[in-house]
Amino acid sequence: MAQQKRARVFEHPLIFGSSRSWFRLLWDNRQVDRKYISRALVVALISLGTSPLRIYESLRYGRTVRNTAIHPSPIFIIGHWRTGTTHLHNLLTQDKDNGYVSTFQAFAPGLSLVGERLIKRPFNVIAQKLHPTREIDNIPLSLYNPEE
Repeated sequence: MAQQKRARVFEHPLIFGSSRSWFRLLWDNRQVDRKYISRALVVALISLGTSPLRIYESLRYGRTVRNTAIHPSPIFIIGHWRTGTTHLHNLLTQDKDNGYVSTFQAFAPGLSLVGERLIKRPFNVIAQKLHPTREIDNIPLSLYNPEE
């Protein structure tokens, strides 16, 4: 399998999501196009494999997360794609007084506290080898980068 095809197998917004949501989505649609079977299987395996971590995180940190107030209010950057919003976002994240969501946190919100230590680094190495830059603008990809 070519490197680009291998990379695409891991490209799905629900890859680190809830297995219950993934299987509900599969059940509701009841079919996966043949060319996407491998991607669907990878999503199913990874979501099932990370389920214990997601459950632990919810039990361990759920109440704390729900009760956490966010101050000051977040800044939202709204704009059409290809207008410089990524650049503005990256500039704002250079200020240490501003926080941001990493790519890993955006793709795995249910794993972002415990998964940060356990799965972020190995998946980042795999992602870097399979797909080191964004195709549209050649910006380096990393699970540590700020995510929009």
